[in-house]
Amino acid sequence: MIQLVDRDHEIIKYLREQGWALAPQISERFFKSRHACANRMRMLAQAGIIECVSMSEFRSKYWHEKGVMNILCNVNGRTKVYRLSESVRATLGKRWQKNASENMVAHQVLVGRLRDIFEKVFKGVQVTYDAAETLKLVKRNQTEGAVVPDLVAHVNGIKVAVEMERKAWRGTGALNSAYEERFDALSLEYDAVLYVVENEDHLKPLMKKADGRRKIGFSSILKPDEIFRLGYDPTELETFVKEHQRDAA
Repeated sequence: MIQLVDRDHEIIKYLREQGWALAPQISERFFKSRHACANRMRMLAQAGIIECVSMSEFRSKYWHEKGVMNILCNVNGRTKVYRLSESVRATLGKRWQKNASENMVAHQVLVGRLRDIFEKVFKGVQVTYDAAETLKLVKRNQTEGAVVPDLVAHVNGIKVAVEMERKAWRGTGALNSAYEERFDALSLEYDAVLYVVENEDHLKPLMKKADGRRKIGFSSILKPDEIFRLGYDPTELETFVKEHQRDAA
């Protein structure tokens, strides 16, 4: 039987929040070398705590997009991706379980990249995930329909909602008001809102949808530090957040 150490508990917490994580993401966050990471993760898998599969094992509909592979340039078919084991996931709430479903693997790996970026740009940032945020919003709003972002970054006293949009084209039609409604709902709950798209072609349609909503910024996963808003010059992520810190002061 494996003896869990503090780092193991941190990895379990990270995978509970993240759903899925690539071997390089876990290695850089918790280990001094990839070799040490691979050995310990293998032991956790043998103990039935986590599951480990290679990228090539996923059905094509979950991981065939060229955009994802271009973004994750350090990934190939042999790269390992991890989640908590089925028995451990069964003890979690539904929203945590959803993040670890097979059809969410690409989305959650990209969300993990955004978390890494915020933690590098802002020292001491606290990042929370949608399942934890859902409990807060539902309790406050007394409704199951609360709009919950993929990530919430707590930066120097303000809350930044972060959304990873992989299929933005589905809601950009002129007669579809879903994005406008979501923009307004998030703007009420958070000091700033950042939408990150996988396809850069979706930036302009979304910016038009957000016309007049100053709190909403947009970037691409390839250039997440370049924030766009309709009628404004592009800014860096740190500048975008500082601007809203001044507004909240």
